[in-house]
Amino acid sequence: MNILYYGTNNTIKKELLSTIGSTYQVKDIQSHDDIIDDSILFVDVSSIENSNWGSAWADFLPSPLKLLINNVRVIAITGNNTDSIALQLLNDDFFDYVRYPFNSPRLQASIINAQRTINNEIELKSLYTIGINLSSESNLDTLLRNILNAAMDLTNSDGGSIYLLTDDINPETDERMMQFEHSISDTLGEIYSKFKMPINDKSLAGFVVHTGKSLNIEDVYTIPENLPYGFNSSFDIKNGYRTKSMLVVPMINHKQKIIGALQLINRKKDREIKLDSLEKINTSVIDFDHKCELLIRSLGSQATISIETSGLYRELHMLFESFMTASVNAVESRDPSTAGHSRRVSKLSVAIANHINMSDSPAFQNIHFSIEDLLAIKYAGLLHDFGKIGINEKILLKAKKLFDEEIHIINSRLEIFQYTLYFEGNKTLNNIFDTVHEYRDAIMIANEPGKLTEKIIDILETEHKTFIKTLDEREEKIINDLEYNKLVNSRGSLSAEEYKIIQSHVEHSYNFLKLIQWPTGLEKVPDIARYHHEKLDGSGYPTGIKSDKIPFESQIMCIADIFDALIASDRPYKTKMTIEKAFDILDDEAKQGKINQNILDLFFEEKIYEIIMEQI
Repeated sequence: MNILYYGTNNTIKKELLSTIGSTYQVKDIQSHDDIIDDSILFVDVSSIENSNWGSAWADFLPSPLKLLINNVRVIAITGNNTDSIALQLLNDDFFDYVRYPFNSPRLQASIINAQRTINNEIELKSLYTIGINLSSESNLDTLLRNILNAAMDLTNSDGGSIYLLTDDINPETDERMMQFEHSISDTLGEIYSKFKMPINDKSLAGFVVHTGKSLNIEDVYTIPENLPYGFNSSFDIKNGYRTKSMLVVPMINHKQKIIGALQLINRKKDREIKLDSLEKINTSVIDFDHKCELLIRSLGSQATISIETSGLYRELHMLFESFMTASVNAVESRDPSTAGHSRRVSKLSVAIANHINMSDSPAFQNIHFSIEDLLAIKYAGLLHDFGKIGINEKILLKAKKLFDEEIHIINSRLEIFQYTLYFEGNKTLNNIFDTVHEYRDAIMIANEPGKLTEKIIDILETEHKTFIKTLDEREEKIINDLEYNKLVNSRGSLSAEEYKIIQSHVEHSYNFLKLIQWPTGLEKVPDIARYHHEKLDGSGYPTGIKSDKIPFESQIMCIADIFDALIASDRPYKTKMTIEKAFDILDDEAKQGKINQNILDLFFEEKIYEIIMEQI
């Protein structure tokens, strides 16, 4: 405890030091900056002769009331003026007064009372700070560790454990079960395994949870045999430890429902002591007093709120994850050929981001992804194609340049063309069959995705220019303008218009994702998904933005998306590509300034792609 002194009478100061003894160190203060929080301040007002103590009060000293903010308790040193000033001092927020010449028992009592008040204030502040810290933690394991550390700090305990109720029932006894969730020991460290045990009066924690009563035990090895509960010494035997004093309190929520128990072991004189010998246990372990019990009950109430909040957060997270899974399944059910694509892109993207966090490359020195950032990348990867749910399935699944019904119509026209040639009589039957067969073959070849030879294009042009007369006397081309443009298109199976429709899924995804009220830290999910088809040179879609305007997370996802699309198992419109070929294509894209070369190099060098190879 810090004891401060302000005054000008050296005799009084010396006698104060002499009366207090070596138990305390006394520090002179000369300015406001010398005042230390959580201290006792003695102020000499013995020289004044009336109740106006302010005349002896230094200008630099805040009033006693203001010093309470710093948890400083002010004790006045009075002289013969005690009777006239004492009541005024107490009314003006002095903690106490002592008369000079000093009466040693009276002085010591005043110090002890002030010290007790200051410590109570420190403990209240600690509980308040602990409550704030606990309320900000959502991870259950971290939360339980923080609860135990806080409880051990407040009581100087060597160890602690937390038990939480479960929904399980013992099938043999129909007893409710609880789980040993977390344990800490200053001496032994964190050596524990989670296990379940029945809630009954046989164990200490079970008794507390079952009855709602606290247990404060001086020595667990001397528990009377007539009590229903007893101490299980197997942990001590296994680890060469000696449990002595123990405090077990129920954790009760706002509905007065017990959700678990908080157990503290071996209260010590000093938290820093390691109980690594029987001698230290005998000399350093003390009982848990009533104050400890009240503090831990209060902490347990705060902890209960945080634990239940953590559980609610966990349930909401699971609900959100299940929503993600359902959304992905909904998209993949409409396009089974791309099943697993979104999950693989998500997995690859998160893996790349994790490797960037670990990389010592100068290219990534200013880039770091937090847990929330990684979660945002994960969700954006899972939902990046969600907009495809609004795309016509015929286009999504289109394996050929023309739909089956379009081929059927063209075949009907070829039949009419065949009869026309026959009735005109200008060609032999064999020549007619050969011509129609050549036209039909050219159409079938052109209908497959890929580039066409000049010969096929010439035949298609001839068909495009050749008219027939239908049964209702209309003139039609064997291949009309729309069909011709689709067939000569060298960009896969989709026409230019259909490709635009497919591209529109990005904006559909974005508009959908914007409707979700994303939690703090996940607000970027819509943008990450929206820009994953953008290219650094501005040739991407949907907005055509360039380089640093593209979110870095989207640049990561772009590479993951292209790679998976290239090497995925056979789709209706393409065959599976080798990894080497996929590398060549991605490398060419990087050299053209379309995708991020640094990310691609990391992707190849660290062989990040291997994490999805078994899923392809």
